Amino acid sequence: EEAGLDRLPQGWRDAVKDMATGSKLDHGDGSLEQRRRVLMGRAMKDLRGQVRAIDLLSRFGGDEFVIVLLHADARASYEVCTRIRTALRNTFFLKDKGLEIKITGCFGISGFPKNGNTVDDLIRKADIAMYEIKHMGKDGIKIYEGD
Repeated sequence: EEAGLDRLPQGWRDAVKDMATGSKLDHGDGSLEQRRRVLMGRAMKDLRGQVRAIDLLSRFGGDEFVIVLLHADARASYEVCTRIRTALRNTFFLKDKGLEIKITGCFGISGFPKNGNTVDDLIRKADIAMYEIKHMGKDGIKIYEGD
């Protein structure tokens, strides 16, 4: 499912595969959870259209995604997040199911090697930046600046 995995070192490949299979979506609450799965699947499809073929996109949890932008600095990453954020804001999801759901996104950006040398460090720091956006009212983009 993750296009371009073969271009990453083995440790990174394993981490991205773990992200993709580690989703905790099944909370046993029936149709609501089923709709959420469909919504996240549709969002994933739309996100794929916003990144380059060399980039990696993986689901990281119920409603979180990780995008690994290869050979991209913070400015380029911010531009990609802006494009994705705009696409999400301008899309009605699940119209074919009789619903018109709008979603927004909170984006945290961290960069290798400035913010860390391991997948865990980079995800943790991007997560910190993302939660800063969530606490400020959601629907925004933040570059991690702690280092």
